[in-house]
Amino acid sequence: MDNLVEIPKKSVKVRQKDTTYIYWIVEKRYNKEKKYNEDLRRGIGKAVSDTMMIPNTNYYKYVPGAGTTDETPEKSDALKIGTVVVLEKFLNDSNLSRILKKVFGSSASSILDYGVYRLVTNGSVTPEEYAFEHPLFNSELRVPELKGKDIARFFELWNITETDADTVVQLTVQKLNDALKIAVASRLEDGAPLYYAIYDGAKTESAILEQMAERGAAYQYDKFVATLNEEPTSTVLVKNLMKKGLKCVVKVSPEAPLAKEGFLAVRGKDGKALRSYSEKALTTELDSKGKLNHLHTFYNKEREKAEKNHTLFLKEWNLAEEVQEADTASAQARLGCFALLSSEDLKAEEALEQYRAGLMTSFHAVDETTDTTLFGDFLAGIFRSMIDARMAKKSTVPEDSVTEKIGELERLFVTRTRENQYALLYGLTDEQKKQFETYNIDRAYTQEFIKRINRDLGLSE
Repeated sequence: MDNLVEIPKKSVKVRQKDTTYIYWIVEKRYNKEKKYNEDLRRGIGKAVSDTMMIPNTNYYKYVPGAGTTDETPEKSDALKIGTVVVLEKFLNDSNLSRILKKVFGSSASSILDYGVYRLVTNGSVTPEEYAFEHPLFNSELRVPELKGKDIARFFELWNITETDADTVVQLTVQKLNDALKIAVASRLEDGAPLYYAIYDGAKTESAILEQMAERGAAYQYDKFVATLNEEPTSTVLVKNLMKKGLKCVVKVSPEAPLAKEGFLAVRGKDGKALRSYSEKALTTELDSKGKLNHLHTFYNKEREKAEKNHTLFLKEWNLAEEVQEADTASAQARLGCFALLSSEDLKAEEALEQYRAGLMTSFHAVDETTDTTLFGDFLAGIFRSMIDARMAKKSTVPEDSVTEKIGELERLFVTRTRENQYALLYGLTDEQKKQFETYNIDRAYTQEFIKRINRDLGLSE
């Protein structure tokens, strides 16, 4: 391959799973608090052998003698196509592209690229680095500047297409940073995001969820479930939300009396093993003035072992205050346990699945929030749900299962040949074949996609 270069002698290699990344030390900075120098590093590419690497744009920017920016190749000689092929196929069967074009006009393809970038990288590399290694919907990856009014218009059109009489909306709240929280509404069936809103960090989750339900009613939704993380010590919070018509699954504070009683019971003979999980579980009905709340307590032996090891770690490092807290009788009693409270008659496994589904969001904690970043994460959530739904699994599949599918797709490369064309020179792995079959992507579709890459980049045929 023409674009392979030798790994610079003063570079740093970092192994992550099956890939070795190459970093260049740009400068050393003195940390006043820690009183030593720290390296400021920038990724310059990925190793393909002990001595050779595929460079990115940073290689030409930072490595002395690597060449000028005019010599920087537009694209890597090895393009990752798997994720983009799959999402293009999904978009052909979706209203998403049409709605984006109607709201954002000529910027729609750039917005799609930015959403895929957020899905694949979580922002861990620059957009330029992503564009160097991937085919794009647009001719180049331009980070769009989005406006709140356009995003609101998108939500209106998107939810018109997604609404039907049976839609159940899952509401959840997460912390973005010390000052802000984000509330997300998604379809319970497959986890597809529907709309979101930003709130002051001091606002309670219950108040936020009430407002999100009111907003959903404006989109003609009338069925809501909520996941809360405030860990109430009583059933009061759930009762208040039930009065508002919200069905809830709430993580209960381990210090709550009702949780402590459940922990004792689930550890004993009353706890029953769940088929799909390694937990033992116990469900108890709680009388609530004509309404039945349900307490679900869970116990996991491996979790108990991990928590005991953590206590040993605290002791080893002489963290006296933390050790004292971990050694209390109540802390010992709840080792390996946690509790959920549901406002409807759910089995323990159903409550656990609903709670985990509410935690699965593509939004990431950040110091600074922009409309562009948040909307990019929103699109990433839609793409994730598309992949999840076509895996023929429940929407509550653990997030890293979908992440692993994307990771496998990212290992599908096309390579630039001597004829200056990209071609699929290596066969698909068994997992890639399985995914493509699931998504109805055949060899002819893949080859046509590669031809379009060559045409879009103006490469010889």
